[in-house]
Amino acid sequence: MAVNQVNTNAYATDFASKNTESAKVDISTIEESFKKAIERYSDFVEKRLEDGEPTYQIGASSMTEKEWDTLITKVDTSINQFKEELRARIKVLKERDEKKKIIQEQRAEKELLKKDLLKELNDAIAEDAIEKHSQRQEEEEDAFIANQENSITPTTSITEEQLRQLLAD
Repeated sequence: MAVNQVNTNAYATDFASKNTESAKVDISTIEESFKKAIERYSDFVEKRLEDGEPTYQIGASSMTEKEWDTLITKVDTSINQFKEELRARIKVLKERDEKKKIIQEQRAEKELLKKDLLKELNDAIAEDAIEKHSQRQEEEEDAFIANQENSITPTTSITEEQLRQLLAD
């Protein structure tokens, strides 16, 4: 783009600087201005070949377009690698969280089952204890009743002599 600009600017300034009294343009003038434009372009190319590519000031350093493109490519590659690593890390973390959640659910289920089993066991033990207690009470009541019946019957027997004496009196 810069080369075309140099050519057109040179031709325009040469053409405008000439006195154009007539509408007819001298062919030699056009050839002369064209030669000057080609000379300027060749000077531009020679200078660029001697100095190398143009550099641009970027912060504290200057870079050519090629160096800048290389740098940007490396930065883009690094960013893409970092993104991939992050995606992999996030995937691993999600899997860990899912595993932890599953393990916690399994533990909660085990605890609930354990509590249910303990409750059933405690209920069974309580029923057994109540039954044994009921049996003991029945046995004690039966023993008490038997004891009462025994106390109603005379434990002392009257001998014949006592009976004679009672009748004699």
